[in-house]
Amino acid sequence: HTNDNEYVVNVQVIDTKNRLLYVEGPPRWESKYLTHVLKSIKQVTPLCFIRGAKGKFLVTAGVQGSMTADMTESQLSFFKILILGNLNAEELGEQRALNLIKFVDDGGSLVILGGTRAWGMNGIQNTPLKKILPVKNFGSMVEGKYPVALTAEGKVHPAFSGDQKFWEDVPPVLSVFPDAALSAGAESLITASTEKGPTPMIVAQRYGQGKVVALYTDSLWRWQLDPRANETQQY
Repeated sequence: HTNDNEYVVNVQVIDTKNRLLYVEGPPRWESKYLTHVLKSIKQVTPLCFIRGAKGKFLVTAGVQGSMTADMTESQLSFFKILILGNLNAEELGEQRALNLIKFVDDGGSLVILGGTRAWGMNGIQNTPLKKILPVKNFGSMVEGKYPVALTAEGKVHPAFSGDQKFWEDVPPVLSVFPDAALSAGAESLITASTEKGPTPMIVAQRYGQGKVVALYTDSLWRWQLDPRANETQQY
C-alpha cells in the first residue's frame, strides 16, 4: 500500500569527492611536497593557494573559479576540509580567523600545519583563532633528532589506527615546539621525545560540530627525502 507511505525527493550530487582548501604562507618545502601529495589523493578535490610577492595569493593546484584565499564565510561553506599553512597573525587577519571558527563550529575540519611564523611570537595565537587551538602555549622551535610515537589516544584514533608496526620504524622529526600545554578537551595523538620528555607533536580536539588538528613540527617534509620514502610512503 503506497498511497500514504511514500514520497518523492530530489537529490543533487554536488561533488563525489571531499573538497579541500589549502592556504599557505610564503613558499617552503612543506608546501611543495604537500601540494604534490594532495593532487595524488583520489578522495579529495584540492584547491591550493600560496602567498607570493607583495602578499598576493597564487593558485598552485586545482581550479580556482570564483574562489580566492579570502576565506569568506560563503567560500568556506564550499569546502569540507581546510589546511592552514605557515601564516602569522597579520597574514591571517582577524576576519579570516573569525570565519574559520564558524567553519569549524558548523562541522568543518581544520588542519593547522603551522611553522615558525604561525607558532611564533606574532603567530595565529594572537588572532581570534586562539579560541579553538588545541594547544594553549608553546616555546620557540628547537631543532635536533626527535623520535616520534603514537600515544594511547593516537593508537585508537581513526587517522592512525592502521598498521601499528609502521610506527616502530618511522623517521624522527628534526624540529619541535616544546613546552606545549594542551587545551581543555584536546588529545595528543603523536608525541616527539625530547630531553625534557615527550612533547605533543600532533594534537586534535573537537569544537562545535567540527574538529581541529594542529602539527607542532616544521620538518615532516624531510620524510620525503628518506631512502625508503617511495616504499613506505611515510609522508
